[in-house]
Amino acid sequence: MGKERVETLRKVVVDAYAKKDWPKCLKACIALNGLLPDNTGIAVKLAEVYAKLGQKAPAIETFQKVADNYSASGDFLKAVSIYKLMLKVDPELVELKDKIEALCSRDKSGVDLGSLPEIPLLSELSEAELVELVGSFDYVDFPEGHLICKEGDDGDSIFIIIKGSIKIFVQGIAGEKIEIARLEEGEFFGEVGFFAGGKRQASVIAEDEIGLIEIKKKEMDELGRRFPRVGEVLGSFCKKRVLGRLLAMSPLFGSLKESDRNELVDAFVHRQFEKGEVVIAEGDESDSLFVIKNGNVEVSTEHSGSGKVPLAELKEGDFFGEVAVVTGKPRTATVSSLSSLELMELSKKDLMSCFNKYPKVKEILERYLKSRAEKTIGTIMALKGFESKEGLV
Repeated sequence: MGKERVETLRKVVVDAYAKKDWPKCLKACIALNGLLPDNTGIAVKLAEVYAKLGQKAPAIETFQKVADNYSASGDFLKAVSIYKLMLKVDPELVELKDKIEALCSRDKSGVDLGSLPEIPLLSELSEAELVELVGSFDYVDFPEGHLICKEGDDGDSIFIIIKGSIKIFVQGIAGEKIEIARLEEGEFFGEVGFFAGGKRQASVIAEDEIGLIEIKKKEMDELGRRFPRVGEVLGSFCKKRVLGRLLAMSPLFGSLKESDRNELVDAFVHRQFEKGEVVIAEGDESDSLFVIKNGNVEVSTEHSGSGKVPLAELKEGDFFGEVAVVTGKPRTATVSSLSSLELMELSKKDLMSCFNKYPKVKEILERYLKSRAEKTIGTIMALKGFESKEGLV
């Protein structure tokens, strides 16, 4: 009977909250809190509803109890998120800054951070840097099924999951949704657009009711000017994650286990080009493989009778340069940037080491080499008197 009562009340809370029927929602929350007094999720919802009704005192009191529990158990980010909610209810609670600073001090002293996985910022920054970073945090929450980020939107925030889980999707060629990741408490998302300064590369949907810490790019840039190491530490961590996900989506490296991809990440060198720059020129002796991190390139070749002949356009996640790596011959085409471009370069030595360790990568590359060669020959043969070539680059 108790379980049935709890489930009934939960449904009432969800329905009333969605309809903004705050009195009904409050009544159900109070009843639920009485049945499950140790459930912090219910307590937070109760405090939120008090705040919706303008009842500041009980809202602050309930939030404070939750924050104390999180603080005592070492759940640093969860405690901070509750303090942020309290400040939304009453911005005049200046004493909360002291409590946040005390939390940061405890964190630096080696207190167990609870169930959240380790986040480098919590261990690599000084107390002063951590206090400033936490000051830039904002807490946001969304209901189940909410579209948090949409593919193609401006990427001006990064998020840390405090509660709940999310699913990340990209749009396929036929317009279908392709799920590429599922993330839970303590994990980041949004870093691709955040650090690339571009558009969101995927859509994010709340799998259940979710609470997030949001760090906005504008505030992070300002913080980085005053505390350069904050940006450096977060940037280093997140850029490594960006490349890891890029490799996961790559047709060449996507078959590897996550641990293997993470190991391979360190072998890549970051390269940047402006629009119109030549990345590699036909006839070059270079032998690196490139993966496009951000931007687009054109692959072309020269013909005495026809001038420049476009062979292909490649986008984020695509790779090029495989012909010279595999055959040892000079570049058979020119690759130029069509936009601001970020590439990850892998040397022939490191790629050969990858082949030895993961033969499947070599098999995939050889299939692509054959397919691209056939397409190139088809393009070239369409031009009268044009000699066939072996591949793209």
